Amino acid sequence: FFENRVTGEVFLNFLIDDFPSLTEHVPDFVRKQMWLQLDGAPAHFSANVREYISEQFAEKWIGRQGLL
Repeated sequence: FFENRVTGEVFLNFLIDDFPSLTEHVPDFVRKQMWLQLDGAPAHFSANVREYISEQFAEKWIGRQGLL
């Protein structure tokens, strides 16, 4: 899925560039109820990733010291 080491920047680019197309087949009413769950990996916990998912997923994400 990823060609190189996954860093915070690489994961953020994935969230911005690729994740939307992977979920575009999900109906809107389901997407509005979805939660994003991250496993606490360093790339998922970088400040830029947490800032982005806090903006995009508001109070609908679960992660290390993240919203629940």
